[in-house]
Amino acid sequence: MATELKTTLADILAGYEVLKHMEDVPTEDRERLLASVTVQGRDKVTSMALAYKHLKADIAARETYADSILARNKAAVADMAWLQTQMKVALETLSLDEVKHALANVFLKDSQPSVEVVDEAQVPDRLKRATLVTLRSEVPEELIGAIKKVEVEKAAILELHKQGQPLPPGVKIARGKHLLVK
Repeated sequence: MATELKTTLADILAGYEVLKHMEDVPTEDRERLLASVTVQGRDKVTSMALAYKHLKADIAARETYADSILARNKAAVADMAWLQTQMKVALETLSLDEVKHALANVFLKDSQPSVEVVDEAQVPDRLKRATLVTLRSEVPEELIGAIKKVEVEKAAILELHKQGQPLPPGVKIARGKHLLVK
């Protein structure tokens, strides 16, 4: 069995450059050799182009498959949310705190209190977080005008509430229930 030597494109191109500048070879022979190397180069580029197209098609197929999987996952998440909402409504309507079964248990639990912003304009500035958009080295003394967005510090308000302090204007404490399925 004969062993075939693989010729790389780099070898073909290097050989072409060497042949092109060989002045001690008769012009007719050199042109014949250059034509032969050109055919090898063309064949190599064609093989590479086919490999490229195969890889490109492979990538497209995998991306399509991945998109399909993501779409199915998104649909499953939506189905789970719908089921969770339906179970929560059923337990609340039936005044049940739990449903136990050998294969699944459902519990309606009190949620931790959370802050609901009713009117952000009434919330004191000391309970708001501002996000700046600038380089650290360019932070001016006065930060006015560099504020990108302002958010109410709900965690700080909740902590004040837990310490027995009155709620600032513009917020209220929300108490709800959440569903736990085991």
